[in-house]
Amino acid sequence: MAKSSGARVLVLVLLVAQCASRSLAAAASSKASSGSSVDLVVAKAVAISTAAPARQQQAPGAAAGLDGGGAAAEAGATEPERVPQSSGWWYAGPLNPAALREVAKSLQMGRGVEPDHRLSLELFKKAADLGDPEAHGQMGLRHSVGLARPENLQGSSILRFDEASPDEPRALLHYYFGAAGGDTLSRLALAYRHTHGAGVPKSCWSAAAYYQPAAEGVVTSMVADGGVPQMERIRLNLHANAGMKLDRHRDVLQYFQNSADQGNVNAQAAIGKVLNAGSYGVPRDPKGAQHYLRRAADAGDADAMAHLGHMHASGLITGEADYKKALKWFTESVGKKVSPSGLYGLGYLHFSGRVPTGKDLTKASKLV
Repeated sequence: MAKSSGARVLVLVLLVAQCASRSLAAAASSKASSGSSVDLVVAKAVAISTAAPARQQQAPGAAAGLDGGGAAAEAGATEPERVPQSSGWWYAGPLNPAALREVAKSLQMGRGVEPDHRLSLELFKKAADLGDPEAHGQMGLRHSVGLARPENLQGSSILRFDEASPDEPRALLHYYFGAAGGDTLSRLALAYRHTHGAGVPKSCWSAAAYYQPAAEGVVTSMVADGGVPQMERIRLNLHANAGMKLDRHRDVLQYFQNSADQGNVNAQAAIGKVLNAGSYGVPRDPKGAQHYLRRAADAGDADAMAHLGHMHASGLITGEADYKKALKWFTESVGKKVSPSGLYGLGYLHFSGRVPTGKDLTKASKLV
């Protein structure tokens, strides 16, 4: 009875996942309804699992992916067409791997439903078999700690964590597929392993090759969100929750701004950085930041030059990255004095090939 109930839950959750890309067909006596959140949809699927019979027809030679063969998946096999039957739930068309992965996350974290690690594992496996990069990363993590075996999981509990046996070859295989598809977790895992030689050849260059796209993804997300340092935002929010006033910050900033307007180079550089970050309760103002940083840079402040270089490289001034101007400011900042920020900027440009001479890893390594 328990197996039958579990099968119904699995099939219905698969139906919900498939609904993200194709219409869900139900028995004649039921009507499908869509929710605005994955959590609500999963909750509904689990709730109706005891009321409606369910069955899933296995495709001839169905793929089990990395965790059970995978020949059909590699050959591009697809699930056979499903049609509604009066005896139970059927579906039509291929499953949506991204939807499967999101449902697996909800079951793993218990978002809207009781946590079910076994079912979550099965859905992550299926999503990985269908080529979802993030699901590959999740499977790599589970294999690396020995939690990719259903017998080690039960409901919301992890039964045999101490006795679990990691499967490093499978973990690495999943990580490589995930990294190739752009999954950040997979890239970070491989970067760390190459840094320390954990199961792979120790190589700083290989580590950097995985760290770079992961870091660029974070920067892209940060710039899209306004480029505001998240830790600063959280810290100010905590101050506000504690009832602390920002009047003192405003007084200090006003003093610095007055000093900057009167020609104080250090104050100009400081105010420029604050306006660029939008910290200390001050609204973010890239144009104002450029104004003060440019004044400080023209007066010979190397850190202001480097900061302008980073702003141009990140596209924070015109909306598009200007590597030519970034190179100019980075070069000037290093020529003025040894500016760590300027050296890092130059190293990044040479490492990523954003200079006229093209990618130069040797020069990049010397700079950083």
